[in-house]
Amino acid sequence: TFRDFSNPLRIEPVAELNSPRGESIPRENLTFESGKEVVLPNVRGRALEIEAEINFRVARDVSLDILRSPKGEERTRIRLFREAWHGRSQNAHTLSIDVDESSLDPHIPARTPESGPLWLEEDEPLRLRVFIDHSVVEVFANDRQCLTIRTYPSREDSQQVSLRAR
Repeated sequence: TFRDFSNPLRIEPVAELNSPRGESIPRENLTFESGKEVVLPNVRGRALEIEAEINFRVARDVSLDILRSPKGEERTRIRLFREAWHGRSQNAHTLSIDVDESSLDPHIPARTPESGPLWLEEDEPLRLRVFIDHSVVEVFANDRQCLTIRTYPSREDSQQVSLRAR
């Protein structure tokens, strides 16, 4: 097993969230072209739980856009960058939640993305559990990182989910 000696703690949602709650819409073995955004059909809402396992062997970054408007004017982007985080390791990546495009409301102040390091083994997939509860977004990644942010989409139709890799 991979051991990250700089952060030996495991971070995961409370056990009560493991029981089924609502409709499940499985999507398996999705593949797509580099740089092409794929909107997931029939996956939408402002109160969602998303479980995703993403193999990104050749991609330099992958993103999961949530609370997305139909044409993408609003979106909250969850992104994993393949990079050496501060030069420490080739297995280091940066996970972030970016709310820069989350709202068209001019009264919502800009803010920097919420970001943190995530160490993955060479062929280890990115495993995400994403909880969306209207304005709160919480992302758990590989039981080693958790990021939380508030977002305020202004459009009622900002409910789509999409994937992209580069």
